[in-house]
Amino acid sequence: MAKRYRYELADIIQHHMETRDLSTRKLGLSAGIDPATLSRIMNGKRKATLDHLHKLATCLDIPPADLLKAAGYPLYGGDRDDTAADPSAEKIRQMLTAADLPPSDFSRQQVDAHLKTYEAYSRTEEGHHTILQQFGTKITNTGSGGPYIDQLKEWFVRYKQQKGSAKELAAIASALLYFIVTLDVIPDYLMPVGYLDDVFVVQLITKSLTLAK
Repeated sequence: MAKRYRYELADIIQHHMETRDLSTRKLGLSAGIDPATLSRIMNGKRKATLDHLHKLATCLDIPPADLLKAAGYPLYGGDRDDTAADPSAEKIRQMLTAADLPPSDFSRQQVDAHLKTYEAYSRTEEGHHTILQQFGTKITNTGSGGPYIDQLKEWFVRYKQQKGSAKELAAIASALLYFIVTLDVIPDYLMPVGYLDDVFVVQLITKSLTLAK
C-alpha cells in the first residue's frame, strides 16, 4: 500500500517537472534535496520526509496537502484502508517530531483551549464578521481540498444561515475561526504540517455535533 502512494507522488512531481522542463538533478538542486535522494524517492525506494515534501511543494508551487496525500501521510479520511480518518494527537506529535518541527508537545488540551477562546470570540461582532468576511479568502489561500475542507465549507453555509441550536452554531464557529486564524496550535506557516491541527479540530467538532443530536 505504501509503495502505491510513492508512485502517486512520483507522478505528481514528474508532471510538474515536465511542465517546467526540469531534470531530477535540477529539481533536487533547486529544492535543496540531494538529487540521488530525490531519485530514490521518485523510484519508490525511499519514503519522502515532511521536509522533502515541504521543499518540493515550495519549489514546484504545489499545494502541500496534495503531496502529503500522495505520499501516504494521514491527513484526510476516505476509502483508504488505513487510519487516516482518525489522526490522533499522538500521531500528530510523531509527525512533528519526525519533521523536527515544534510543537512536539501538541495535545488535545491545547486545541480545546483555543476552541474555547474562539467560541467566546465568535459571540462578539468582530468574531462574527471575521468568519463571514475571511473564510472564503482562507479557503482560496489554502489551495487544497479534501473531506475536511468540504466539511468546513458545509459548516460555513450552516453558520451563515444560522441553522442549528446556539450550542451547535457556537461549536461550528469555533472550528471556522480555528481554521481562519493563522497562529493556532500548529501555525499554518509550518508547511506542510500546518493544517494537521485543523483536520484534528474538524474531527473533534464533528464528533461533538454528533453526540449533541
